[in-house]
Amino acid sequence: MTKPKSTVQPGSSPARIGRAVLALVLILALSGCAAPNSQSNASGPSELPVESAAESTPPILESVVIGLPGTASTQFVPFYIANAQQYYGDTWTVELQYHDAADDVFASLRSGDEQFIVASGAEILQARAQGLDVVAVAPYFINSNIDPMLPEGSTINTVAGLQGHSIGIASKSGEAWLTLMVALDQAGLSPNDVQIVEVTGSPREVLASGAVDALIGYYNTDVTSLGFSGFHFYIFPIDVPLVSLCLATTQGFADDYPEIVSAVVAGMQQGMQTACSNDEQALAISAGYLTDFNADPDTAKNVLGATIYLFGYPDQSISPPFEPDQWSAMTQALQQADLLPADADGNAAYSNAFRSD
Repeated sequence: MTKPKSTVQPGSSPARIGRAVLALVLILALSGCAAPNSQSNASGPSELPVESAAESTPPILESVVIGLPGTASTQFVPFYIANAQQYYGDTWTVELQYHDAADDVFASLRSGDEQFIVASGAEILQARAQGLDVVAVAPYFINSNIDPMLPEGSTINTVAGLQGHSIGIASKSGEAWLTLMVALDQAGLSPNDVQIVEVTGSPREVLASGAVDALIGYYNTDVTSLGFSGFHFYIFPIDVPLVSLCLATTQGFADDYPEIVSAVVAGMQQGMQTACSNDEQALAISAGYLTDFNADPDTAKNVLGATIYLFGYPDQSISPPFEPDQWSAMTQALQQADLLPADADGNAAYSNAFRSD
């Protein structure tokens, strides 16, 4: 499916408003821990006692935290909706933590301060290669969220055409960076064939200044904001076999708390469905989670519409099961671009076991 618009003019909407999105600040708390079951050994006092069941039982959880890549906005509305509608139940407390683009988004997962994270498939594979047992448990975005933005009048319309030109990017890490690296590799280019510049400021500020020839950004936020800024520009697709954003946790947490993982997956998916069926409800719920919502309701509405497109609505299934071929192709693409070790196993990085369908 192609993006709704590849050329954006002032006042034109870069994405249709689908039905609402949902959000999260999950509420859940586990109850029920196996009682200690110490047992004396019949062979005499010199024998060590059998380990109690309590010592091998995971502790009761009262809350979980989900890490999100970016600032609070309607791109995370499924989580807000899930919390507001109690799609995760009413016995657990779920919090949201936001991460800047330059953050190590997996640091809190490693430390145990977060139990879930939303990250791209490529980032998940790299984190696994660094020793983290992270595993994707459900897709969030189906369509690619990464696009090159170029000022009107540019003649560049392919990745190969970027050779010799300057490319702006917010950070040399994360989904946008990995997408650019794979795209260059598949176009027969290396990073040395282009000039990559880390930039700050709004997409309009960066492109209008002429600081770079192209800017790599996110469709639902950067492209959308640029489309309503009055700046004339266009985008062209980057066709790479990378898995977009997923809900993920660690294998250790999934093994200890499979019921929580299943509940979070189901709640997020139900929130996505609610968002796609009722965008007005999604926006109303988001107003309670976004401090600047009333100051800029149009941005919230536009980001929501573009995000719903990324969910795959209305032409694709929302958060469908992961496909082995997709993860294998991504693994090979990252390895070919020297972004992943040769022994990386992409099919060990995801699981469909926590779905209800």
